[in-house]
Amino acid sequence: MKEDDLTKKIESIVKKKMGNESSGHDYLHIKRVIGIAKEIMNTHGGNPSIVIPAILLHDISMSDRRYNDHPVKSRVIAQEILSKLSHPYDKQIVQIIQHHESLSLEKIIDTDIPVHELKILQDADRIDAIGAIGIGRTFTFGGYFGVPMYDELDPMIIENYDPSIVSRSTLTHFYDKLFKIYDWLHFKKSREIASQRIDFMKKFTVQFIKEIKEDYSEEN
Repeated sequence: MKEDDLTKKIESIVKKKMGNESSGHDYLHIKRVIGIAKEIMNTHGGNPSIVIPAILLHDISMSDRRYNDHPVKSRVIAQEILSKLSHPYDKQIVQIIQHHESLSLEKIIDTDIPVHELKILQDADRIDAIGAIGIGRTFTFGGYFGVPMYDELDPMIIENYDPSIVSRSTLTHFYDKLFKIYDWLHFKKSREIASQRIDFMKKFTVQFIKEIKEDYSEEN
């Protein structure tokens, strides 16, 4: 089977499995990540025969709501799919999937894992977590798992708070992870794409907190 036909076959499988995923990791997320990855590859190169199938399958375990340690679980499912299709890059693809959420790549630099393609997947996936789309996905994910939009103990909302009290809200996720994504990106093109998105999110959170505080003042 030709590589284009293999990719179309994988795409058909993924679209069927991920069509009803509702935590923000659905097939539309995958399509956006592919588009971002292609833009990165246009500038920095990379093997699309590895990158595109890896993106298609990187969240495949979430179709069965396997969210804990999903890169490893997605690797297992991806291996089954790729083996049945006799994909020529199955080994490289599943390696990328397993490591796609790793912050440090030092341990795999001297391995046979295609690190350049892994970095492309990581950047494209992370970019889809920021900007207007990222805001929508963040609140979708929080709502899916019953996480509140914000908490009265969120340090961004009140100046004097007890640091021993751990606050976990969707708002804190912006500060704990999303605003850090720019510094985690590998490529210049990725940072160019991400810059405007990060700025937009920061403006959003400023307005979000402003409206929360206005509500508090009205109560008082």
